[in-house]
Amino acid sequence: MKSLKQLPSNVDIQLSGVCKGKIMAEITSLQRQLETYSIDTEVIDIAVLQSYKAMINSRRQWLSGLPVHF
Repeated sequence: MKSLKQLPSNVDIQLSGVCKGKIMAEITSLQRQLETYSIDTEVIDIAVLQSYKAMINSRRQWLSGLPVHF
């Protein structure tokens, strides 16, 4: 059986940083879409609002679960 090669410790830090950047960009994008929907829509669908809020919250939870490195 072939043993798994251990990755350098800085790989986790780099991947964590990339993931955080992408998740923060998604949160910002979703927040803007939610604001635009709320402003531009005459009849607001509560389910759509709840979906946006759920997507934003799930990404925030995911973001908080990533390792913190300084």
